[in-house]
Amino acid sequence: MGVLDMLMGKRKESGPADIAGLFDQSIKDVEDPRTIGESPALNKAIMEYQSPENVDKGQIFTFDSEIKRAPDFYLPYYWAATYHFDKGNFDEAKKILLEGIKNCRIKSVLCRRLGEFCLQNGDVDGALYWFFTTVMADTSSIDYHAYLYLAYIFEVYGMKKAESWSLRRARGISYKILMQAAEYSAKKKEKIKGFAGAHKSEAIAKKLDDFYRYAKPALKAL
Repeated sequence: MGVLDMLMGKRKESGPADIAGLFDQSIKDVEDPRTIGESPALNKAIMEYQSPENVDKGQIFTFDSEIKRAPDFYLPYYWAATYHFDKGNFDEAKKILLEGIKNCRIKSVLCRRLGEFCLQNGDVDGALYWFFTTVMADTSSIDYHAYLYLAYIFEVYGMKKAESWSLRRARGISYKILMQAAEYSAKKKEKIKGFAGAHKSEAIAKKLDDFYRYAKPALKAL
């Protein structure tokens, strides 16, 4: 009887969680007081990039120059990678995010972004690796998005306790940041579940189970 059967309640879990290769244990955030307001030029470029009327997306030049100006600040990497992914260039987006993860004080947000891109690219294993790394690297609880992604993937696998745990943590972090509990729209949630469901496997089920059993007691309460 396999892990999928176990997760559907047909047999009980046993043995210690196997976290070998599940996430990068060396990646940890270092406190960084800088925010989007740190650079007026960057702030303006980010706002303009997200405008529905913006079709040229010329803000990439600002993102690139901001990386050169502040090579240890995560936001320019995040938006430069987003530009390239939106243009269909996953490899360049990944390269930029990995560079940012190496150089920046805040790494978890970049890990989560890479997880999002992997998932949209059909690589659920890669997505989970970076979502798991995000959760364990986020020492200051600043990113709730990885927990939402994980909650919806747990749901696909029928892991109700893990799903509830992940949603509680997402809501706790988002409330701290936004003063309200955040959750994605039904449309986005179903899209995430669709990506996960299309690549469902026993190997992924085991990774989810092992990570949940390890992370739940390992992470501090919010």
